[in-house]
Order: sequence, then C-alpha cells, then structure tokens
Amino acid sequence: MNRRRLKSTSLAVAAVLLALVSAAGVAHVVQIFPLPTALLSLLLTLAAACALSLLCIRRLLATRDAIANEFRKLHADEAGQHQEAQRALAMSELKLREVISIMPMTLFIKDPESRMLMMNKAAEQQFGFDFSVVSGNNAHTMFPPEQMAVFLANDRAAFAKGELVIQEDLTFSHSHNEDRVLQTFKKPIFDAVTGEPDFLICMSVDTTDRKRAEQALQASYLQLRQLMAHLDEAKDETHRRLAAAIHDELGQNLMALKIDIEMLHNRAGERHPRLRGKVGHALDTVNASIGSVRAIINELHPNTLALGLTAAMEWLVGQFEARSGIATTLSVSGADAGGHDPRRAAGLFRIVQETLLDILQHAQAMQVEITVAFGVEQLSITIVDDGIASTERAASDAGGVGLRGIRERVNMFGGQMLVARRGGGAGTSVVIVMPAAAGAVELAVVE
Repeated sequence: MNRRRLKSTSLAVAAVLLALVSAAGVAHVVQIFPLPTALLSLLLTLAAACALSLLCIRRLLATRDAIANEFRKLHADEAGQHQEAQRALAMSELKLREVISIMPMTLFIKDPESRMLMMNKAAEQQFGFDFSVVSGNNAHTMFPPEQMAVFLANDRAAFAKGELVIQEDLTFSHSHNEDRVLQTFKKPIFDAVTGEPDFLICMSVDTTDRKRAEQALQASYLQLRQLMAHLDEAKDETHRRLAAAIHDELGQNLMALKIDIEMLHNRAGERHPRLRGKVGHALDTVNASIGSVRAIINELHPNTLALGLTAAMEWLVGQFEARSGIATTLSVSGADAGGHDPRRAAGLFRIVQETLLDILQHAQAMQVEITVAFGVEQLSITIVDDGIASTERAASDAGGVGLRGIRERVNMFGGQMLVARRGGGAGTSVVIVMPAAAGAVELAVVE
C-alpha cells in the first residue's frame, strides 16, 4: 500500500513540475518569484528531472525487492530438495552397506594397485582378519609371498582384459588356518572420462569343501569300480574253475559211463531185445547229459576263448541264432592286439553276450548285425538290431542290470558306450569303443 501511495505521489509531483515548465506555467511563476525567466525555467526543468529520476529509482528498488524475494524462495526450495536428496542418498548407501554386509558370499573391492578399499563381513570371516587391518594396502602381510604374487598378476590381468574374469585361486585363510580354493569373479571398472582403471570388484566362492566332497565321491566311485572289477574277475575265475571241475570230474565220469553203456548195448545184441532197448534209452540219457554238461561248461567259460576272441564270438553268434531264431551276422576286421589277455577276452565276450541277451529280452528284433573292428589304438564293437527301442531298455540303462551292467563292464576296460535309437525308431544301436590294449580313449562315434 505504501509503495502504491509513493508511486502516485511521485507521478503527481512530476506532472505539476512539467506543467510549470510550460510557457504559461513559467509566466505564472515569474509573477510569484521575481527571478529571471530563463533561470526559473532551468530550475523547474532540473526539478522535473529530479522527480522523474526519483520515480525511476523507486521503480528499480521495487523490482529489486521482487527479484530478491523470488530468489530467496527459489533458494529455499533448492535447499530443501538438496537436503532431501542427501537424505535419500544416505539411506540408499545405508541399504547397500547392509545388503553387502549380510551377503554370504565373499565380496571385496580393490584399487588399480590391488589395495583393499572395502570388505564385507563374509570376506573378513573367509580371510580371517578385519578390514581395518588391511584398509588402504594390498594385504601383503596377510598372505604368503607366492600367493600375493599370483593375486597381483591376476588383478593386472583382469584390468588388462577389461571384462569379467573368473579365476580359481589358492588362498590362505587365517580363520581355517589352511589354504582354501576360492573361485573368484573379478569385474574391472574404469573411469568414465579418462578411461583409466578405477577399481576392481571381486566376489569369491569357497569351493574347498565341494572339491573335497567331489574327490571323495570320485575315490569312492573308483573303489566301487575296482570292487566290481574284482568281483567280475572273481566270478569269471570261479566260472572257469567250475567249468574245469565239471569237465574233469563230471564230464570224465559221464564219458566213462557212456563207454560202459555202449559196450553193454553192443553185447546185448539181438538175444536180449528188451535189455538192448533199456540200455539204448540209458545211452540216450547219458548222451543228453553229456550235451547238457558241455552246454553248462560253455556257459560258465566257453572253451572257444582258448582259440581267441574272434572264434569265441563266432561260436556265440551261432549259439544265439540257434536258440533265439534271430538272424545274426558277425563281421570282424583287423587283428586283436590284446588277444593274449584272457581277462580282457573274457570281458569282451561277456559284453557281447549280455548285449545279445538284452536284445532277446526287450527288443523283439528279427535281425542283429555285429561289427567288430580291431584297430592299432582302439577296438570298436557295434551291435545293431531292428527291434523296438522300448522303455525297458532305457530303464535298464538308467538304473537296472541290463545295459547299465554292460556299461560298467566297458568302463572297467577304459572304454565308453553309446546307446542310441536308429532313425524312424527302427531298432537300437549299441556302440562300444575301448583301447586296443589298455588305457582310455575318447568316444569317436557319430550317429
């Protein structure tokens, strides 16, 4: 209100002074103040100019005050927003610190010189010392010199690569008082302006216990395989002894009995037809028993194995085809470099025998093709049938005693086995690859 009143007064004074400056106004003033007209006109002009200057000054002061008020208001708003932003940033940092502190994984940050910038609680527990002990240095006093040399080289390599690096480090842990195997993920961060290395984010997972469990499991598995190999070897040896005992004892006795019955049969002649008939029946029974004994001996330990693996497989194919009625062919190429190892020959024979038995039980096949290829470094056996790829065969391979047992036998000789369905579901192919003599080979079969 005062500013508007001052403004109106100033305008009125200025109007009066301007009116006095006019010719009529000057004449009127001359009558009042006996001064020269020119001087009085000059004085009045100066007065009018002063009044206008005063008016402009008042307007400038009012504008200044308005601008100052607006500035104070804006400053107050910006100060409030800044404080709010500071509070939000502080809360965000607090949340981040709390999240990092409760992370079960080891997390730490290094600078380009491998000096520690941050460690979470898990890192302190893993390494066995507090962050305050190594803050600002590379923790060279806390690790063996040979490990520190590896750490520094790996950090430089991570910065040089410029992307996420996964490394496995052997790290001494003061809390465990032993070296621990850590799988460490390192992510280098670079300055957005200069592109220079800024810091290195590191996160580690202690894999020591897992690796020890894996090693124990592997050792247990190897022991189990050795035990199974020993059991199979013992079983084959027992079968061989039983076959030899049956051949030497029961077989010889049956042959002696057969000779005696044949002599009695010949002496009976035509004078004792009834006796001759009885003796003939007894002779047939003895011959059948001898055949059964021979079959049992061959099941326990085929005599043809003494002639070599190829001869034994030919005999096996003939027996399988005669008993099952399934047309079976055998194709053999190359020479067996390990043919003088009876244990290996017996194992390969059993592998083929059990595969044919699995086909007979589950495949409902009409034809089987067996291909044996003896190479300089490896031996391959391929058995293909035209039957159905049934779920029973898959189940036996997964956990039963069929293909699973065959696979274990193959593994004992350092080989590998692949079971695959043929195109269109017409049968199954079993491919076995193993060293020609000893050792392990990679499976080089393409279906």
